[in-house]
Amino acid sequence: MLVLSVGQAFVVGRLFGTSIGIEVYFAASTFYQSLVLLMQTGQVTEVVTPLFHRLVRDRGELVGARLFTVLMNWMVSLAACVSLVGFLFADWLIPLLVPGFDSSAQQLAIAMFRAIIPLTALQILQSLLTCYLTAKKRFVRQEVIRLASVATSLTLIVAGAYWLNAWSMVLGLWTGSIIMVCAMVYLAHQAGYRHSFVFWDSTISFRQLLRSLPSISSYVIVTQLYSIALTSGLSTLPQGSLAIFTYARRIFSRLNSLISRPVSVVFFNHYSAAVAKDSQRTLQLTREALRVFLVAACFMLLAWLAAGYPGLKFLWLSERFSVVHVWETYLVLMLLSFGTFFAGPGMIYRKMNVSHGQVIGQYNLLSFVQVACGLAAYFMIPAFGLLSAVVIVFLNPCLNAAMAALITFRRDSNHFAWYQRDDLLNCGLILVGIGVPAAGILMIIPDTEARWMNFVIASSIGVGAICMAFVVSVRLRMAEPLAVWRLIRNGIAGRFT
Repeated sequence: MLVLSVGQAFVVGRLFGTSIGIEVYFAASTFYQSLVLLMQTGQVTEVVTPLFHRLVRDRGELVGARLFTVLMNWMVSLAACVSLVGFLFADWLIPLLVPGFDSSAQQLAIAMFRAIIPLTALQILQSLLTCYLTAKKRFVRQEVIRLASVATSLTLIVAGAYWLNAWSMVLGLWTGSIIMVCAMVYLAHQAGYRHSFVFWDSTISFRQLLRSLPSISSYVIVTQLYSIALTSGLSTLPQGSLAIFTYARRIFSRLNSLISRPVSVVFFNHYSAAVAKDSQRTLQLTREALRVFLVAACFMLLAWLAAGYPGLKFLWLSERFSVVHVWETYLVLMLLSFGTFFAGPGMIYRKMNVSHGQVIGQYNLLSFVQVACGLAAYFMIPAFGLLSAVVIVFLNPCLNAAMAALITFRRDSNHFAWYQRDDLLNCGLILVGIGVPAAGILMIIPDTEARWMNFVIASSIGVGAICMAFVVSVRLRMAEPLAVWRLIRNGIAGRFT
């Protein structure tokens, strides 16, 4: 599913390039996403999951489900109110947030924002239903539904791009959201969830959640102000800069999700359950998750080094996407990709701290980081351009990881884990021994704008580098590649026995 999401980002770049229409959509959808996140679904669900596991352990499934019932009723109602306020005040809000757009672009952004903002309540409902299903370890069907949702949305975007231009993105967003919500409601019902319009349950203690809300709220608010500051600063740069940065950031985010989401979702639920049962497996779970992050990040960065630039030229080079813009997008992606090595541990430490109930101190420190990055974005991007935005976005996960790691280390230094030395040396050997020569070959090959020639270059060098890295990693006895090799070998052997 995440592969299709990455493909969607590439298709959108091919269809719309760096046109003003897609920049306006990116700006409008950024503010919509900020409102969704301001409803705290991401961070509240992190606190709710351990609470749900404790309720199920102590009082049974029905009491745990009522926790989500109360939370859904409050948050969806609040989301509807926030959507109404955003819709009514869009004329004042949008020009304030994108001062670099001219009046016609601002009017288009207002119209798109008003078309998107009613989706806020649906997104909140989807997020909470996803949290419930994930807490019950119902992973596979969720991914199948997401696959169908993204595929349908992408089909509508492609079909409507010629007639609707960037408005086809709005159509795809609505369609995908409706499919996801309907499917999640059905899956939750199958899992035994029964909804009721109850806004309080005196038998459930919401003390931990309510005690955590002030620090969570401050973190979410400053995070979205940081995101808005980025978009506002980029709107003041030459036309195309916002699109370049957004394409790079979305592709990086979705590729990073290929690594982080499967690992973090499974890790968090197993770790939270282990803490609830006083299990001694927590250190082992942490080390395994860190190792998977490191190996996957190494292979992703190697792929960008070996095939990124010709691959992007094959996908995007056109009248709507100049070679200069393709090169700038590639550079932004490369710099952002290095942040994966820090974002992974940061996510692990943050979820560990939440599982141990250390919410307030963690989010206070993370809020400080977001304030610093937001101020840097507000003042530096108009003064120093696109490169300053890339540096800020790279430093943000690094600083967040450092703050979360500090909390983890102070809680229990004996159970603190980091990348193992041998794993770091092996991954460094692969990147230097294979990635650097592959990048050197790209520099020697004459630059070309022929689309299929770029495809041949990207696929041959990229596939060759990944295959060599896999062979080397197996020879180095790295755990995850070795496990993959055994699956392949056993599968081939099974066909001939």
